[in-house]
Amino acid sequence: MTFRPREMVLAWITLAVVLAGLTYAFGVPALRRWSEMAGEREELETRISLYRGILDRSAAWSDRLAEVREKVPVYKENISVTPKLLKDIKSIADRHELELLRTQPTPEEKAGALCEISVSCHWQGSLEAITRFLFDLQQQKWRFDIRQLYISPSQKEGDVLQGTMSIFCAYRRADDREEKQTDET
Repeated sequence: MTFRPREMVLAWITLAVVLAGLTYAFGVPALRRWSEMAGEREELETRISLYRGILDRSAAWSDRLAEVREKVPVYKENISVTPKLLKDIKSIADRHELELLRTQPTPEEKAGALCEISVSCHWQGSLEAITRFLFDLQQQKWRFDIRQLYISPSQKEGDVLQGTMSIFCAYRRADDREEKQTDET
């Protein structure tokens, strides 16, 4: 069987069209997958470099954690901390002539080795008194943290402010090793 030149050209064109169609049908999805994989690869490389940076700084973070851990007060497991914290807050408020009308503590919450108690306080005093009180609490960084503070002018007295605040008190409970240290002090 012999093909004429015209049939040969048609056969070659048909073969080229079929090959182009097959290439498009199978090649385009593969190209999409490759481009998606390239994007994922770049994202993973970014994550790896981020995690390597974190790991490189882990010694510094461990030192910082040890420093912070030393500053957080430690109490024995069987001692109720709430009365002492309320007394400390009250003494700071009295020192700055801020009147605490009502204090309401929440139960102790544990997050690993760290414990926390929230104390909701209703207060009344001058702008100077609340400013000095907040400054004094801020100086005890690792012990007290104010997360909510509402201030409004008193309706009874002109230059007196009133409001509420939530003071979070952080501390640790002594483990066996620390128990011996807290007994000695």
